[in-house]
Amino acid sequence: MRERLAPPGEKCNHPNVGEFDSLQLTVRTWMLAGRELSDVEEELIDPAPLSTDEKAVLWLLAWSMLPPSHQLAEVQAHIELLSHSHVS
Repeated sequence: MRERLAPPGEKCNHPNVGEFDSLQLTVRTWMLAGRELSDVEEELIDPAPLSTDEKAVLWLLAWSMLPPSHQLAEVQAHIELLSHSHVS
């Protein structure tokens, strides 16, 4: 039997699924539905009652589901932000 995935905007509340597993399913669902990485991060990952390591894994999962061109654009935007923050 397949696991029911939560629709975008809803967390999975399947019995016997822990918070981390539930969020993992929701991250996958949201990313497959085309949600922005920033939405997944701000709405699901950041407020989750998880350890820093668990949140990092969920973020990496979401990141890994982005098309390569979007991954590169994210990196370039962060590089630009960092280079501006080091200018005095």
